[in-house]
Amino acid sequence: MKKLVERSLHISEESDFNNFLQKNYHFNEDIQWFHVVYLELDGEYRLLHLRGSSENDLSIPEIDFKSRLELIDKFIEEEIQFLLGTYGRFENILSENTAVQNQKLPEKILKIIKPTKGYLLFKEQGMELYSEITGANSGEAYKWVENWNKKEQMTRLQHILRSADGIEIDLFSLFVKEEMGSFFLNKPISESFILLRELNPSYQDKFKTEGIFLARFHGDLVDEIKEKESIQSKAELIETNNGLVRLRLKVEFKKLKIRESWEFGLNFQFQNYPWVDYVGLEVIELDESDYLIQLYPFRSVLRQDIYDDFSLKIRFKNAQRFTFLSNCNQNHVFDLKFNSI
Repeated sequence: MKKLVERSLHISEESDFNNFLQKNYHFNEDIQWFHVVYLELDGEYRLLHLRGSSENDLSIPEIDFKSRLELIDKFIEEEIQFLLGTYGRFENILSENTAVQNQKLPEKILKIIKPTKGYLLFKEQGMELYSEITGANSGEAYKWVENWNKKEQMTRLQHILRSADGIEIDLFSLFVKEEMGSFFLNKPISESFILLRELNPSYQDKFKTEGIFLARFHGDLVDEIKEKESIQSKAELIETNNGLVRLRLKVEFKKLKIRESWEFGLNFQFQNYPWVDYVGLEVIELDESDYLIQLYPFRSVLRQDIYDDFSLKIRFKNAQRFTFLSNCNQNHVFDLKFNSI
């Protein structure tokens, strides 16, 4: 892939990418060296992997990211997320977890760990497994995963999970036996979607609906002196062949020196920039083919600890209609479907 770049760099390097990195990511002061993998798309950078260090001890593995990518037989979400979740954290390519064969695990448990070759890697997996074994609700499962990550490995004495009907799971056998092995990661949802769109034709857009958006910047939530601004431009509501719906906006606030393409997932957890998110969304049906979407995003400039407050109104008028199905949950994920008429 010509658009894929992997490199190591020092914080002092003069380059457009390093300027992008320093502007939009917050690092401890002792971090001086970086190992990165990114895609350069339409003049913008899409980060897939990032490691930082205070010493010059970061090197590209012998089997680099592109080579590991070429070893994947089928570009599907499970394979890409496994690659992104293990690259850089584990020096070698992980094979199937043979310890699974030694435990008579129920089919429901196997289904949870099968996407990551028999390992526990991601927080979502930990929550699913804990809920399945103990009957805990999602809130209790989330707390369990967070508490697990806070403990040192030697103090994790309760690593045997037992269910009411006698199922017994040795959690240590499901983690990778390497440094930081017994630790749940955040699932690389945004990164995997960005990469899959470049690799897998089935992830390309099924259709797009164009609209007009009006965006207002209400000022820095910390410093009210910053000048406010309003803009109007084109928007796209996009559905992929896999049924994923996202909103794309070309945002250009001249006074704020913001010129970016913002994308938000509406029925999956996705935003193309790590510092752009939204806290609320409402869909209003004006008539059978005319819809108004109200979105409440915020933009965090992490290195300056500034939180910008925006509101967006997007109007779509098209021969296609979509139905808003549910309210916002704690992860800002919505159920949104397109229905032909």
